[in-house]
Amino acid sequence: MGTAFNFTKDFLNFAKQRAFWALLLIFFAAVLESFGLLMILPILDAFAGAEGETSRLGKFVKTIFEYLSLTTPKSQILAGLGAFIGLWILRAGVSNLRNVILTTLSIEFVDDWRIRVFSYLAHSPWSHLSTLRHANIEHSLNTDISRIGSGTSQVLRGLSSAVLLLTQITVAMILSWKLTLIVVAALSFAIFLLKPLIENAGQLGQLFTFKGRTIHEQLAEFLSGLKLAKVYRAEGQYVDIFSETVADLRKERIQFAVQQAQASLFFQIFVGLLVCGIIYIGLFQLTLPITVLTVFLLILIRLNGPFSTLQQGLQALNNMLPAFVALVDIITPPTTNIMHKAGTIKPSGNDHDNVITLDNVSFRYPGDMSDRLSGVSLNIKTGEKILLKGQSGGGKTTLIDIILGLHAPQIGTVLTALGNDTGASPKNVAYVPQDPFIFDGTIRENLVWMNADVPDAHIWSALQDVKADSYVKALEDGLDYRIGERGIAVSGGERQRLCLARALLTQPKLLILDEATNALDVELETQILESLCKNNPDMTILIISHRPTQYDFIDRICDLKNGRLQER
Repeated sequence: MGTAFNFTKDFLNFAKQRAFWALLLIFFAAVLESFGLLMILPILDAFAGAEGETSRLGKFVKTIFEYLSLTTPKSQILAGLGAFIGLWILRAGVSNLRNVILTTLSIEFVDDWRIRVFSYLAHSPWSHLSTLRHANIEHSLNTDISRIGSGTSQVLRGLSSAVLLLTQITVAMILSWKLTLIVVAALSFAIFLLKPLIENAGQLGQLFTFKGRTIHEQLAEFLSGLKLAKVYRAEGQYVDIFSETVADLRKERIQFAVQQAQASLFFQIFVGLLVCGIIYIGLFQLTLPITVLTVFLLILIRLNGPFSTLQQGLQALNNMLPAFVALVDIITPPTTNIMHKAGTIKPSGNDHDNVITLDNVSFRYPGDMSDRLSGVSLNIKTGEKILLKGQSGGGKTTLIDIILGLHAPQIGTVLTALGNDTGASPKNVAYVPQDPFIFDGTIRENLVWMNADVPDAHIWSALQDVKADSYVKALEDGLDYRIGERGIAVSGGERQRLCLARALLTQPKLLILDEATNALDVELETQILESLCKNNPDMTILIISHRPTQYDFIDRICDLKNGRLQER
């Protein structure tokens, strides 16, 4: 119930005043449809013509007809039919407007959630993002949000049906309150019998989320290892595992569809039995006029559709809520303890000699038994060229993340002259990781990604600095050469050099190269790094590498081993 309340609250916060107008249209359409059926009663009474069989409502309408000088049965029937058609046309127009508004709200609600999740991911701290599984995010942004859209649409239709049920029951009370109480008791009993199916829909919804995420994880793993799978002839294993997961999910989806169909079938049979019972009680126990009983049965039979829609809406709500919870979990920041916030990152004030100063910095990831960094102190001066070396797992990436402001130290202080209190500014720092980021576009589009106003002269200068100008000029389209998804049309070394050129075009104060040239041979790597260091004397460059190569153009070498830093 708590999750359903949170979902309702979230939807109402999104819809605001439109929710009120939608509810008003839902109520107005239900009233028009329900009370429009009452116009059939005076028509039947006028057609029957027997005073003893006339209902109280028929007598009241007949009085109005006589006041309007409609005294013959034919004139009264025609007047009743005209009123009925008028109400029916008005109901159709209101229902159409209601459906448009509800559909619009449902679609916009889904889009709002999609943008909300995407915006949160774009602006949330890296310390949280790094703990999220990409496959889960992709599944939530696609499948979970789609389920929320479908579920919201069914829930809104169920709400319309619930209001229609209430108004039709009200009309039925006007005709015969005794029969209406019997119907209400029977419907309550039917809901009680369907309760297990509604609850089971929630369990199936949790399985949908789990199995759906599993499929996304398997797909991501398969695509990342597709080349190796081809080499080792392991495609069949992936296909078998993927097929098994898809089959499990398909089985659960079919089970949910079958349960909805079973509930609908049950209610149709239930209503049929109820109609027979109402006919017997109305004729032989309550001796109702045949006209009243006819309209009452018409209302009862028409309850089948709204009740089935309401029941499906309840099942859809329970089935959709696990997807809603999954999305809420993504945009809910993790709770952090006091120890995690003990360290600080702040501006360095008037100290322009040091770009970054780390004072006794320690850091430990949640769940780790030991520090990834322990008592690290480091002064990085303006224009300095530093080589950071260390074995894999020694803490190099963690140290870089702290310098970039992606993580805050748990102990110690970081003074930065590159940005604000929360870390470095993209205009002042450039970071080139080991795995180059290239998107499907032209070379020019990739190079000016961070600054669209860069002139071609600067582009060629940056390409020359990374020894890539000759390669680009040799291409048929030059800078307009399309390099494909993830840069598949160029080699790994060429992708790295393009990323280096893109970083230079941002004119950073600090350039961090995290194994950014490991796809190049040692000789070319040395030439490029030497060119970068000598041609940019005012730029601070931090090079991370595990290669044993020594560079003459480096000012300092720092060794990071088991979280501790040593300089030489």
